[in-house]
Amino acid sequence: MKFAVTMRALLLLLAAAPALAEKSEAQSPVTKVVGMLKDLEKKLEEEAEAEKDLYDKFVCWGTGTLTEKKEAVARSTERIASLEAYVSDIDSGKLSFTSDKEKLESELADVTAQLNNITAEHAEQLKQFELNKENMESAISGLDEVITKLSDATGPTKKADGVALIGLRGGAVARRQKEELLRQGLRVSDEHLSKANRHFLRRILGGQAIGLGGEGVLATDSDSDDFKARSKGVTDSLNQVKGTIDKDLKKTVEDAEEAEKDFKMISGAKEDEKETAAAMLAKLEAEHAARAKALEDSKEEIETLSKQVAADEKLIPEVEKALEEKAAQMDQRTQYRLGEIQAVGEAISMLNSDESRDLFRDSFNFLQLGSVSSTQSKQASQALLSVYNTVKDRRLLSLNSLLHGAAGDAFDSVVAKINEMVAMLEEEEEIDLQKKTDCQNNKEKDEASKKATEREIDDLNVNLKYSADKVLEIDGEIKAKQDQIAETDAQLAKATEVRTAEAAEFEKASGDDAAAVTLLKQAAQKIQDFYDSQKSTKQPSLLQRGAARTHEEPAGAPKIFSEDYAGAGAQSSGVVGTMEMLAGNLEKEMAVAKKEEEEAAALFEDTKKELEEQKVDLSNGIDLLEKAKGDVNADKDAASGDKVSKTNSLEALLQKMKDVEPECTYYIDNFEKRSQNRQTEVNGLKQAKTILESSK
Repeated sequence: MKFAVTMRALLLLLAAAPALAEKSEAQSPVTKVVGMLKDLEKKLEEEAEAEKDLYDKFVCWGTGTLTEKKEAVARSTERIASLEAYVSDIDSGKLSFTSDKEKLESELADVTAQLNNITAEHAEQLKQFELNKENMESAISGLDEVITKLSDATGPTKKADGVALIGLRGGAVARRQKEELLRQGLRVSDEHLSKANRHFLRRILGGQAIGLGGEGVLATDSDSDDFKARSKGVTDSLNQVKGTIDKDLKKTVEDAEEAEKDFKMISGAKEDEKETAAAMLAKLEAEHAARAKALEDSKEEIETLSKQVAADEKLIPEVEKALEEKAAQMDQRTQYRLGEIQAVGEAISMLNSDESRDLFRDSFNFLQLGSVSSTQSKQASQALLSVYNTVKDRRLLSLNSLLHGAAGDAFDSVVAKINEMVAMLEEEEEIDLQKKTDCQNNKEKDEASKKATEREIDDLNVNLKYSADKVLEIDGEIKAKQDQIAETDAQLAKATEVRTAEAAEFEKASGDDAAAVTLLKQAAQKIQDFYDSQKSTKQPSLLQRGAARTHEEPAGAPKIFSEDYAGAGAQSSGVVGTMEMLAGNLEKEMAVAKKEEEEAAALFEDTKKELEEQKVDLSNGIDLLEKAKGDVNADKDAASGDKVSKTNSLEALLQKMKDVEPECTYYIDNFEKRSQNRQTEVNGLKQAKTILESSK
């Protein structure tokens, strides 16, 4: 290969021979040939440098592309795996979007049904209350009418005719209304008066006149003390019955008002539950829509990333193969050009050797003048100074100082210095080139790393933002459930307070009623025992009682009873009957109150159970949300740690880039100029060297 290159150089020289004849006679043909060889050497070196730049750029592109694509494939593969796991969890049912909705719909339906049942029960209770109220008010009005008529019967104006005693005056409608009130009053009286008193009352009111049966009572009957006492006893009994019914009416109204309050409280709570469930269902439906969109986007992203990964994986081996091929080609071209440069260099050495110069001097009959050394010294000095004026390298001044007074063999030391300086400049050229190449490669790698790190930090910021928003969302849901638990606790506390008060009131009322029943029965029994004891006492015979009645009182004696006292009779029976009636009413009321208490207690237990179950569901929901929040926070902490690490790496990279930027900018921006100056300097040195060597 060296022989081929040498022949190529010689052919170039032969082709240039005609031009050599036209040059200045001061320059020998050999010197000109050497100059041409050196020009060829320079051209080969420049071509080698240009090719090296092209190859370095190709390698930089290739390595950068491989790094970028491999990192992209790794990121995309990881992302695809994450998305596929997400989609798989949805497809396999690990992430359920329907069970929560069905549960909320079921809860909403249950709450709605409970609210409807409560409303229907309340309407039925209200209807029954109105009916009871109407009956009690009608009973009170009827008793008022009976008492009024009974009072009229014992007043100063009395007639034997029962119709006159009743005094039903006015139009037909008014009479019918009065008659209906009177009938209602008598029906109530019949439930509470003894048989004797019921018969007595109808006689007074003229039962036959109003179609109630019985006989009228004569006006003379109402003058007797017995009549008045009995009438008063019946009136008192009726007033007591009226008072009891009036008390029952007030109690019924109070119970209705309390029931209305309870209904409003319970129905309000159920309405709140219904609104909350509806709102949560609406929110869940919106979330389901967003999740469905996220699922679709995930599948599209998987498809896009898969295509990109396939393209990158196809490109990576292509780039690796191209780098391998270019490396082999560059090695071959470099080796070939180095051999070429070496052959040219050897040709120059051959032509510059002492033997060659002697040979060419004899062959071409070169004549050297005595003043040639001085002239060549000046020419070499001018060449060095000319270069110095361009490049300002003070080492040229040092070389130039060696030329003063030098001649003949003294030029050899100058030539040696020139060779050293040329070698030094060529070494500096290689160092500059290496620094420039390293700076460019490192800068491209650092820029690629910077962009990749910035992208990763941006992704982490997105994840952190999502995690923060998710934590806020979960906290809002937890707060809502905690508020519901607090509201449920308040409802349960209120219901417990009401139930405790009702139970205490029932126990007290039940005890009072039981004591009253016992007392009424004891009082009635006391009177009855007395009458029973009197019946068992031996009574006088009818003959004896008849004789007593036929006995005439002395003339002028004041009027006095004419027979034995037989007790209060009907009046006492009325009192005993009234007490028994009251005791019976109280026992009925106690039975009704007991049933109502049992129903209220059962309703309270059902409500309590429902509220406690609701609290358990809410607490379980909070536990799940807390777990989800913990998972999100764990992801957030991991992302924060990654962000800190990536940020530190980025800051270190930026600091490194900043530190090397001035030096690299200098070498990159000034490389061409420094290279040109250095080449100018090398050319000047070689020119001076040629001048000096031509003197020998």
